[in-house]
Amino acid sequence: SRRQPPFSFISETAGPSSYTEDSGTYDAHSDNSPHYWGKIYEAWGGCIGRFWVEWSGPPELQLRILRCKGGKRIDEKLFWASVSQKPFLRVGLGKFSVHEIGMGSFRAKEDRLMRKSTHMSIDQITRTTHNATFSVTIAGTLGFHLDGSIPYKFTLSTPKHAPLQNHINLDVEVKGKDQVSYIYFVYETDETERFYGFGEQYSVWNMKGRKVPILTEEQGVGRGLEPITILLDLQSQGSGGNWHTTYTAIPHYVTSKFRSFYLNTPLYAVFDLSDEKQVSVMLAGNFNGSLRVSASVIAGDSYMELIQEYTERVGRMRSLPSWAVCGGAILGLEGGTEAVTKNYREMRSAGAPIAGLWIQDWSGTIKDAFGTRVLWNWQLDETHYHGWKELLREMEHHGSRVLTYVNPYLTNLLPRNSTRRNLFREAEDLGILVKNKTGQPYIQSCGTRTFTFGTVDLTSLEGAKWYAEEVIGKLMIRQSNTSGWMADFGEYLPFDAIFGAGVDPLLEHNRFPETW
Repeated sequence: SRRQPPFSFISETAGPSSYTEDSGTYDAHSDNSPHYWGKIYEAWGGCIGRFWVEWSGPPELQLRILRCKGGKRIDEKLFWASVSQKPFLRVGLGKFSVHEIGMGSFRAKEDRLMRKSTHMSIDQITRTTHNATFSVTIAGTLGFHLDGSIPYKFTLSTPKHAPLQNHINLDVEVKGKDQVSYIYFVYETDETERFYGFGEQYSVWNMKGRKVPILTEEQGVGRGLEPITILLDLQSQGSGGNWHTTYTAIPHYVTSKFRSFYLNTPLYAVFDLSDEKQVSVMLAGNFNGSLRVSASVIAGDSYMELIQEYTERVGRMRSLPSWAVCGGAILGLEGGTEAVTKNYREMRSAGAPIAGLWIQDWSGTIKDAFGTRVLWNWQLDETHYHGWKELLREMEHHGSRVLTYVNPYLTNLLPRNSTRRNLFREAEDLGILVKNKTGQPYIQSCGTRTFTFGTVDLTSLEGAKWYAEEVIGKLMIRQSNTSGWMADFGEYLPFDAIFGAGVDPLLEHNRFPETW
């Protein structure tokens, strides 16, 4: 039987599009491999903003995203396409967890007994227009081998923000009584396509043929080079790292075919590029009842255009000030007033133009088995840097500035009888530290077990305001006259942490460096 679908997409070949109910018999598979099942729509296509979205119908059964202008498809360039005759969505039922195996190193544990959906139905397609936003929603079920199914909605839409018209959002919602922990986007590639990106990557340029996890953590020392990696791992598990560990994991890539895809949901994810002909992007979390995730595809014709479009969405770094670009070198110096002054004067006497000094240990130091460490109590140590004002006046006279260091952590090692402000105690009293399951500040270690700290809860308005105004604004900028700083770390956030804003740590962990 044939019915008119509830929107006015126009098929290129068959007039108003329609779909066929063939009583659940369209199945080219006799096993439990992924396939379509149930209602099968005939070919249709139409514009969503600047994108042409089309469904090929039988026998290809492929969803494609191309370019649209004036209500028509204008060329054959594919920005995204599902794999022919295979579902573009899958879900997994089971458990998922991530735990810290070392200091700032984490391990994701996927359920080996996970049940993956094997077939997909398309029961309804709806087109809507609201406030200049065009969207198409595909609804149906994701079924499992032998029994059971979960309803889903897959919505393609254009963002409301005008500069983002070259982006198309892919939003997925699944609902079920069981624990839905995994969701997969599955789409096509070929053996010639090369994949670049995924954040700060150190070991591999083209990721084709690999599985790339998106998990913010310490990048490691050694990263597979032996024997240094195993020696570091013996000291603290995970400290050696491997080829993909990074403190800046970003779920975004561009390819040699000038295609670009990124995730908007900051869950743990794995981009599986090991298959020559398909990409599988898995997102994982523990959700009872429903799971919503979002991704986007960018239209572009060059690497530069794709990167410009991406930074239009996520943010673009401002240009550096002229003094930092044109004023000479910025030297990293430390060791106290005498050491910094001596080196600064020697460099100047040699004729080196110096724009500034980056002084990492401005807040003081502490010694442990790791060595001399920066004290994470972000106030000028006037003993270590006596005559700070005189040093700054000398630098200012010669056109140089001072830069410092800060991270989102506060050490609890400052003695209670110290005359300096104890920022950890202040934050603890204000209730703005990330907490453990007992409601106490979550204490972690860095470098050695004896170097301990808590994390400021930047998800709470009170915590973010206090850190921005009291610590950075007052103690660093106004009192210490800093013109810039290294904003370090952010990757240690535990997956079992409790936040004042009630956010899910599975969502916040990868997002926290950005929040910071």
